[in-house]
Amino acid sequence: MLNTNATTQYGNSLLYMLPPGELSIQPYWIFGIQMLIIQIIQRTWNYCKHKTFFTGLEEYFLDDNRHRMDIDILDFLLLLPQFAHFIWYCFQQPKCMSYPSATIWKCYNIFGYKMANFIIPQCWNSFTNVIPKLFDSPSTSSWEKYLKGPVITMNSILVVVSLAYIFTNIIPMCGAYVWIFIIYLIFVGVLGGIILSFPESRREEMTHPLRYHQDHQSKTERFLHGFIYTIIFVLGFYIAPTMYNYSQYLYFGDTYLHSIVAEYRSRNTELYLEDLKVTEAIGHLTLSPLIDLILIPIFACLRGKI
Repeated sequence: MLNTNATTQYGNSLLYMLPPGELSIQPYWIFGIQMLIIQIIQRTWNYCKHKTFFTGLEEYFLDDNRHRMDIDILDFLLLLPQFAHFIWYCFQQPKCMSYPSATIWKCYNIFGYKMANFIIPQCWNSFTNVIPKLFDSPSTSSWEKYLKGPVITMNSILVVVSLAYIFTNIIPMCGAYVWIFIIYLIFVGVLGGIILSFPESRREEMTHPLRYHQDHQSKTERFLHGFIYTIIFVLGFYIAPTMYNYSQYLYFGDTYLHSIVAEYRSRNTELYLEDLKVTEAIGHLTLSPLIDLILIPIFACLRGKI
């Protein structure tokens, strides 16, 4: 629940009625660190397993000599908490209509608020990593091949559900706050220019505009390419939940500029940490992708023994 008194409540009224901890969203710095570490884990895993710092999507589009990847245990571990989070929200949702002033539209938006802030960024991160593997996966006799079905099923359900909120909330807000989106695109263009500034990339650009070979690139160059793409992805995943949150104020009567202020205030670090102490927040602690940051490094250390 947003910790705001009755005289200064803006936007969707249900944001202030649900129990503390149920709607507590991460401060920008926590969300950024989380996405950054997940990207680092994916790239470190791929380097150890496939000798590349790129994710599956980057390998597919940017590397002619790409390493053939298959869906593996890392994809499953990154996705499982997201799907469990989704199921938990589905069980919670029927209670929404019991709150004063609740309407179907408000409850629809509250479910989307949870999806946008805790599931959509991670599920689309997984989606962009998994889909290329379906078109370029090697034949394998590993036990990991049995994970392909569950990973595809879970990811598909989350992506399909998220599409509704992307069309009703996120895309309209990208149009309303197009200047924020343009700033992001300019930043991506600058980073893209840095990528193309590498000598090997410039030579490959002449014959393969969207591809370049890694054969003659040093490990440092490949790491820098991966690091730049990580920044682009992390900043991109900031946009979706932020734009969705703007809609929860702008759609419900708040002003254009104050929606930005209200969204920023909803990410107060002290209030977030205080809300995590309440019982209702246990689900977030249990199912949050932060748990991946504990489980996955442990698994990575043991991987050689499995």
